[in-house]
Amino acid sequence: MVKEDIIDIYINAGFNIKKVNNSHFLRKDFILYSFPTLMDFKLDKILINKLKWKSIITNIKINSKIKNTNEYILNVTNYSIETFSSKTRNQIRKSLKECIFKRPSLNDLIEYGLKINQQTLERQKRKEEHLINYRFWPNYISTFYNNPNVIVLGAYIEESMIGYIICYEIDTKYTILHPFFDKGYSSSNPMLGLIYTLVNLILEKENSILLSYGIESFEANSSLDRFKRSLQFVPIPATRVYIIHPLILFSLKILVFFIIKFGSSRTKRKKKVQKIINLYQGYRIIKKTIR
Repeated sequence: MVKEDIIDIYINAGFNIKKVNNSHFLRKDFILYSFPTLMDFKLDKILINKLKWKSIITNIKINSKIKNTNEYILNVTNYSIETFSSKTRNQIRKSLKECIFKRPSLNDLIEYGLKINQQTLERQKRKEEHLINYRFWPNYISTFYNNPNVIVLGAYIEESMIGYIICYEIDTKYTILHPFFDKGYSSSNPMLGLIYTLVNLILEKENSILLSYGIESFEANSSLDRFKRSLQFVPIPATRVYIIHPLILFSLKILVFFIIKFGSSRTKRKKKVQKIINLYQGYRIIKKTIR
């Protein structure tokens, strides 16, 4: 698919996508995201000046020499079970033995998928209505499911779907979406089997695969990063910047000044404080990059 195809899918799925100066942005609550979110975006002063009044924060992935995050990328021609560490090999074998991996029915995605989403987002302390609200979920998942260019895989034990994953390709790079599973079946490692099956399914048709597991979370998540590495995803330095509404920016600058000037080492290590500092650093990259 090309960029316009995935934009159409998201619009049909119920998302609010804005167009500013011929560029697309996905709105979630009070935040804008350059869209597609994993494509490098070109910024200029005119667009920055427009965006800073459009939302509280605009989150944009750009190509810059200054790096402040990582995108986890799998780039392989062979994904056979022998290429993994012994621990991961055994976990994948267990998953393949205990689970069945196949394209799920739409009804299973609507019923079991909703429950898995609610469990997952509650654990992650996130609230995304299109994933957890029955009013929006059927239309959302149907839009992806019915598109022939989107891969949907489910993990089953007996008749129950215990996990699923969505994948699509934009301009030669595949993207993973919603790698969710029921925690009650963690011992069966369904996500390992899903990703292993997905990658080999694509490699059956193509000589190689370039697959993104997304950008690092705003908050450090060492266990998730270890999981990605165990599946041969490599952290590739990337740049994520933030355009901040002027009124918010004024308060943010004062807050960061006091944190740096008077904050103790313990205070600076707190997650909330780290988020504030990371946000400000992402804003500063724009100042250094766009002249």
